[in-house]
Amino acid sequence: MLFTKNLRAEYSMSILIILLLIFISVMGIANPGIYGDNDFLLPQYYAQDMFSLILVVPLLIGSMIWTGRGSAKGYLLWTGWIVYILYFYTFYVFGVYHNALFLAYVALYGLTLYTLIGLLAKVDVNVLKAQFSEKTPVKVIAVFFIFIATLFYFLWINDVITNLAAGTIPQSVTNFETPTNIVHILDMAVLLPAVLLAGIWLWRRNPWGYALAGIILSKVVTLCGILLLSSYYLKLAGQPVFEVEALTFGVMGMISLVLLIVFLANHSGSSGTQVIQSESSETIVTSG
Repeated sequence: MLFTKNLRAEYSMSILIILLLIFISVMGIANPGIYGDNDFLLPQYYAQDMFSLILVVPLLIGSMIWTGRGSAKGYLLWTGWIVYILYFYTFYVFGVYHNALFLAYVALYGLTLYTLIGLLAKVDVNVLKAQFSEKTPVKVIAVFFIFIATLFYFLWINDVITNLAAGTIPQSVTNFETPTNIVHILDMAVLLPAVLLAGIWLWRRNPWGYALAGIILSKVVTLCGILLLSSYYLKLAGQPVFEVEALTFGVMGMISLVLLIVFLANHSGSSGTQVIQSESSETIVTSG
């Protein structure tokens, strides 16, 4: 079996996540004045609300249904989109000016965090790995992960060090009107180490590398999508758009989408294994 325990709690929390996403998005779209942030951030919040309502909610529902039918592909996508929601709504919890939706942000943040923990804790990665073909291009994906982790570490560290040396504040901090750049913190402390570790594990064909590969690729595809949409709304609002960054995310998103499709296409859905529960409650995988 793919899961060591049932996912009833994760399904229940995800339903609440969907309802909160709909509520937050509709409120933000219908009443943009609810946000008290500057003109640079407002178009991005509008883009995020539109993206969540039109794309993320349907994708989340679809992946949950797919998982319920026994699909490991559905599980990987479901978990990847939970990671996306957790990542982006961290900004709402810690970066958005206090508003009437604050408690909804907190609830959404907590639910996505514990849903992610549950989804990762209950999957049997050995069974998941056994369901992938030997022809899965794991080293190509591993190199891609290591490359993007190295690239963004270089970009963010360079931004920080350059401004420290000049005695200035990074433009991103000024734009966000926050004490620090939340993107730098999340990426360098959490996301990029996970991407780097996934690359190393995948190169070594470690079972967790397979699990993280599908999750990270689906998250990156979605992330690049919202960043491109945000750039579009920034341009419409007459705000500065960093075209090189937008192009970079566009290319990265397309590569991630292709790799995600190829990766999932190499999943057979059948591992030829049986999961046996021993008397000592240890999970033993034997060949069928």
